[in-house]
Amino acid sequence: MLAASENPEDRKVWLRIAADYFAATRPADPEAIDCFAEALIARLEKSDAMSRLDTARRLANCPGTPRALLTWFEREESEACDFVLQHAVGLTEDALRHAAAQSARRAVAVAKRRDLSRSLVDALSLHQCLDVQLSLARNPCAALEGDALIRMLREAGRRLSRSHDRELADALLRRGSLQLEHAVLFLDADPGQRLEILLSAQRMELGRRSEIAAKADVVDRLEASALVRDMGKFVSELGQALGCSPQLAERIANDASGEPLALALAALGAPKDVLIRVLVATDLGSGDYPRIRTLARLSSALNASAAASIIAGIVDDSALRKRNSPGRDPELRRVPSGSEGRKAAARSAREPISPTSFVA
Repeated sequence: MLAASENPEDRKVWLRIAADYFAATRPADPEAIDCFAEALIARLEKSDAMSRLDTARRLANCPGTPRALLTWFEREESEACDFVLQHAVGLTEDALRHAAAQSARRAVAVAKRRDLSRSLVDALSLHQCLDVQLSLARNPCAALEGDALIRMLREAGRRLSRSHDRELADALLRRGSLQLEHAVLFLDADPGQRLEILLSAQRMELGRRSEIAAKADVVDRLEASALVRDMGKFVSELGQALGCSPQLAERIANDASGEPLALALAALGAPKDVLIRVLVATDLGSGDYPRIRTLARLSSALNASAAASIIAGIVDDSALRKRNSPGRDPELRRVPSGSEGRKAAARSAREPISPTSFVA
């Protein structure tokens, strides 16, 4: 008999036959299922790692695989355990949540599943291990949105600022279908990704009237500093106007493409002619004039409210968290409209831009 043979190869053959037969016939008799699990576990105890992985692959997609057998595979970390946690259809959400809480390796396997619920995605997004977050970000089937998405975007931003580690940021930006939430990483996105974020913000403004009040005195000071090429003063004025750190204001002002600066000026309500003069004045040191080309590309499509929403994400992502707060109508989580928009527009021209001023 193959199962009791002293030859390891015979036992491997028996494991393959037994697993395939069970997956094909899917017995319904509970007693027969228990006997199968007991017999298979007894042989798996004496098998090598490759045989265990092969058996896991044959049974993971079978809905009737006994829970006792799945539990046996999970008992110690191995490739078989990883495969079961990633693919087994018989595991409940509670079982997956428990497994993910046991170790980072198990959480990585769970994060790669194609059937993750939103609550499980949210729980995994809280994991402190980078490998878990990367697995979740690289899983195209994971419904990464709302608070879970913002939480991971913030972590990606922290890693960029602390150690210039782009791995998580790149994984999140490469998921596709970028939304306004991704504005947190706007400065670190490539041109195509920036355009996608901008278009998403623009779409949210379709049918709405821009309610951004021009900060006339602030814009005048910024223009004056730019025209005399006093970049130190320009950056200082910009930081005060946006309510951000000097370091962030410098990144916005010095970005080679000019896109963040164009968005910041539009968010401040700068007229088109002022925007042109400032971008041209800050572009003169460059031989190929990328900022002038940026302005030509953005043209009149640059919506002030959309620009303000993106700047809000760059400066302070709490605006995005507020937009995604529970119990709010999704259509009211975008930008000010109606009475709220008019209140925001009526604020003092000297008041620095607050990211939450532009997000309802």
